Amino acid sequence: MRKIGFPLLICSFLLFLFVGCDTAAVSMPYGSEEYENGDWTVEELINHFEELGFSDINVTNELEIFGNDEIGIYNVLIEDTSSDSLFTEYRTIEKGEEVGNWLKVKIETYTSVPLLTKDNSAEFAELIKMDAPILNETLMSFMDSHNGEYLEFDGTITDWYDDVFWVGVSFTITVENSECLEFSWSTMDLSDLDLGGEYEYSKYKAGAISERMQVHMITKIVTSENEWHLEIESMQIVE
Repeated sequence: MRKIGFPLLICSFLLFLFVGCDTAAVSMPYGSEEYENGDWTVEELINHFEELGFSDINVTNELEIFGNDEIGIYNVLIEDTSSDSLFTEYRTIEKGEEVGNWLKVKIETYTSVPLLTKDNSAEFAELIKMDAPILNETLMSFMDSHNGEYLEFDGTITDWYDDVFWVGVSFTITVENSECLEFSWSTMDLSDLDLGGEYEYSKYKAGAISERMQVHMITKIVTSENEWHLEIESMQIVE
């Protein structure tokens, strides 16, 4: 009995230590849906889970959308202990379910990036009105002061060239209501333009897009030294 009792005593002691920690099964007051749509900030969510006894809380940035300048909650997940994967898998949380607070919590966020338009940027609106000589002098200054920001505008295709075998395209777009403000791209891969419908990369045929077609553009301003260019985030043909 003594030989058996000692190991049992050790196990009981270890179990006491484990239970004595702040680990417990928690009845979740909210589910993933409530966490995602409840106007929580990241800091509020972290504090909330810490108060419930969770300590392994990971915050990630999953995607980037366009809108107001903010960081929002995209998803709130709990470690999935039923997964056979060698890597940690996560699942959604149901309101009222019992969850061990020793499990990992993952808070997925999105970054909402503001867009400069002719309606919310007086500088951009002025560029649209400018004549060529003045425009050329001020365009670099505008791009430099808004490096890394996003520009949204409508325009007309004034030049379109399909490269050999449709591997890429070169084109120029004149901004709506402007006689001089235009942006050009050379040898762009069609798959990078994020075109949809009949203009999708796998369906595209040479000549499907031509001059005088209307487009809606979202681009990122990128500058270095005395140079600038616009990276296309999305390009939509306006039917």
